[in-house]
Amino acid sequence: MSLETMKGLLENVIIIKEIVIIIKDVVESIQQLIKKDIKTCKEIEPAHGYGLQPIGRCVFQTYNLLIYRKLAPGQYGLEPRETPQELAPGESLPIPLDFTEAGTVQLIISADVSSNVPVRLAIYNAQGEEIWADRPSTRIVGDRLLDLEAPGSYELRIENPSSATASLTGRLEVIMCSDPAVRSWPRQYIKSAIKYATLNGVKTKTAPMGIAVYGVKKDGGYILTTDAVKGVAYIPPDVSASGYRRDGSYYGQAFSVQLNAFVIAKLKDGTAQYYWVRNIVGFKENKIPGVWNKIWRIIQRFFKYKRLKVRNYIEDVTTATSTLDKSRVRGKGKIYNKPAGPGNYYEYVMRGSIPFGRIELETWVCVDDGKIIVEFYANGQKYDEVTIRPYAPATSAYIEIAPTTTSAGRPLDLMLVFGGYDIGIPWAFLNAGQIGLELYVRMNGAWVPPPSAWSVGYGTAERSYASVVPQGVGSAIVKPGPPNSQQLWAGTIIATPIGFNIITSTDLSSYASLNLGNGTRLILTGAYINGRPAQLSSLSNVPLGSIVVLQYKRQYFVSISAPGNRTTGWFDEN
Repeated sequence: MSLETMKGLLENVIIIKEIVIIIKDVVESIQQLIKKDIKTCKEIEPAHGYGLQPIGRCVFQTYNLLIYRKLAPGQYGLEPRETPQELAPGESLPIPLDFTEAGTVQLIISADVSSNVPVRLAIYNAQGEEIWADRPSTRIVGDRLLDLEAPGSYELRIENPSSATASLTGRLEVIMCSDPAVRSWPRQYIKSAIKYATLNGVKTKTAPMGIAVYGVKKDGGYILTTDAVKGVAYIPPDVSASGYRRDGSYYGQAFSVQLNAFVIAKLKDGTAQYYWVRNIVGFKENKIPGVWNKIWRIIQRFFKYKRLKVRNYIEDVTTATSTLDKSRVRGKGKIYNKPAGPGNYYEYVMRGSIPFGRIELETWVCVDDGKIIVEFYANGQKYDEVTIRPYAPATSAYIEIAPTTTSAGRPLDLMLVFGGYDIGIPWAFLNAGQIGLELYVRMNGAWVPPPSAWSVGYGTAERSYASVVPQGVGSAIVKPGPPNSQQLWAGTIIATPIGFNIITSTDLSSYASLNLGNGTRLILTGAYINGRPAQLSSLSNVPLGSIVVLQYKRQYFVSISAPGNRTTGWFDEN
């Protein structure tokens, strides 16, 4: 048997194996749908509705005092703990406030805190000097208003000046208003996301690199809600990325591209639950012990057999100590304990693999019969459907991007980023090749880019040594180089049948008609501004930073000639 014949047979075996796995997945999905007798999220109208809501020049941070650990004298840090926060005499709980832009920040501290002994709120500057303090009390309720000068770093502290240990419960919300507060919002998370790691003995700058959305634009913050998000990754087979283990040692070729979002579920009892959902595609070099690993690598190179794996991940982030109840979660995957620290997560690895090239990841969210449904798609195929049955029936579930945090202090962002393969191989060093990324949200039946984005993500443990170059609205390229922080785009997003535009004008009157040439044009028939129907006349004054979806009908210029008569004009396609 010739070498070419052997190569062909092996390739056929691999293809047949992949087809069998895909058929099994399709059959399993059909069986699940028949058994559950429910519609897919693509068929269910979102109960919450979706769109973009400007919220002015304010950003928000929320803190649940039940999630902080006891602090030793002089120690600052946060740790999950499901008991009241305890502060020994003289101790304090710090909340950092960082502003990178010049100006004045209006600070509103909204408190509802109870303690067994008197405690107080105080603010310190970067030099540790007290610039404001409240009177000690066992009950801190209401709003405190003050101004802070920016740029600058501050700490809001809950202090225990008493001689007995304080046991704290309650909630704090810090509202920061002004242009410097809005512009500083993404920068504080970007700054903390860029970290150094020692990889093979070399100190290396790393971060989750790609496209990240934080819910702010130049003129203020916004809340964007949707039932679906989509990330597109162009991963060529010649991409080379070195993967590194948690101890910094070299693993081999390994990397991932992650579509990460936050799901909010509103329950019938008036409460809300938060979930972090991730749709991930990645490559990890197979490691076979001894000489067989070298043989396998030779086979891969010779037959050019490199494939990508797809997986998903769900974590309950309502508080820092929230966990998934195994009896209330259904899907193809399993619930695992975190390798470090408390908590657990749901994960499923899709059977089989997909080829390098263009990969489309979609995450859809809906509610059916009081249950939260999260659907995961890869290249149009639904590979997993996860049903979460909360303790009270859910009335709505949606993906949200906003300049605010969960009670555990995590910003509600959306990202499509390049990083390490998983928590066991958390770092990727992009050596060669480029990866193209596109990020979309679903609005009024169309996939549209969000109105603003940055190059650095936040919150995921998987990071990379790579650079990002913007490629127009909605897209960017990840290439070799050190991590760089920049805004990729910002402005009013206009979605038409022929593509996307981004502008900084409020007058969209010119979009009433689009001339395509060759006697063809599009005539505007409908408009949606930030998810809501709009009068066509309102396009002359559209708020900057909006998402505008325009609908058209096609017309053709027709000329009909007959003896003694000639008719010309524009006529509808149908």
